[in-house]
Amino acid sequence: MTDWSITHEETGVFRLRFSEHLSTEVARAALTELAHRITCLDDPSILIADLRAVRRIDAGAPVAGALLFSAAVSKTEHVYVLVKKAVVRSAAAAAASSIGLRFTCLEDEPDPATLRSVPFGKQL
Repeated sequence: MTDWSITHEETGVFRLRFSEHLSTEVARAALTELAHRITCLDDPSILIADLRAVRRIDAGAPVAGALLFSAAVSKTEHVYVLVKKAVVRSAAAAAASSIGLRFTCLEDEPDPATLRSVPFGKQL
């Protein structure tokens, strides 16, 4: 398995997946690519960030990710963070909050029918 992957669905939803170890270098590479893809589009995007496989996270990964992704905040309607571990959830929520992203932390996939209807900063 690779360290990360990005897919883009026809519905305007991006999916970002990380493997077991989220290093600062992996965060930099993935978020640079994702921010570029999102900012190139005309319409705002939804992001599903799947961090459920992450077991270890470098302290610099959320900081690097937030700095690099800040360019895409205005083109990102909402981020759904799929996460199981509390420490990973805390790091992701802090990074998202620090750059003003609308986000929701979930343990399982969100209902596709409600992807664009969650209020700012709601965590389930």
